[in-house]
Amino acid sequence: MNISTAEAQETAQLYIDALSAMCIVGKHGDYHVQNPNWIFTKRNYLRNLCQHWEVGNSDELKDNIKWSLSVGHRKEFEDMNLALSTQPESDRSHYIEMEKDNPTRRYKLSIVNDYLERMPPGGIAATDYTWAVFKCCAGFKLDYLTEEEKWKYINEIIAIIRSNYTNWKDFLISFTVGSAYTSLNRSADYISENKALLAKLLVSPYSPLRKVKLNG
Repeated sequence: MNISTAEAQETAQLYIDALSAMCIVGKHGDYHVQNPNWIFTKRNYLRNLCQHWEVGNSDELKDNIKWSLSVGHRKEFEDMNLALSTQPESDRSHYIEMEKDNPTRRYKLSIVNDYLERMPPGGIAATDYTWAVFKCCAGFKLDYLTEEEKWKYINEIIAIIRSNYTNWKDFLISFTVGSAYTSLNRSADYISENKALLAKLLVSPYSPLRKVKLNG
């Protein structure tokens, strides 16, 4: 995608709106879907997110984005998926419980186990790509990225997404499971709590996902 033209940049913005709509759930979710740029006016909120990502300057943000694209959370998810898939089904629960001294790893293993052999190709890669786009927009607002750098990264990410996904349903499944997997509160309820909002992204005529195609 050549973002040097106004038309191409407008198309890229449609992808940004669609992807960032997945990032804000809970009571602000519906508002954000209808007002996709709203969250990027909340500088304190964006700074707090950067602190969570351990990002405090331009170089750290760029390293974080590059990590999201090259490794991301999907690598650990895939490693756990491989470890569990080699276990007999009857032994998987015991394998998970053996991590009782490491509650974070035990929680992540439980999420992987819940969706074993039910994930689209790429596992939870959509989570890495979606938040990478969000980080680009946040980084630009916080002066960590120039506008040229922002669009360069976003252009690259959109190309990766389009080459790996053909429909928003698979993408949203990948993102949703990944969001549960990376939940700060280790909450497996993330999916059930946000099911209505996430489903609306697929079916609502006002959803930003309806304004741009992954395979077109």
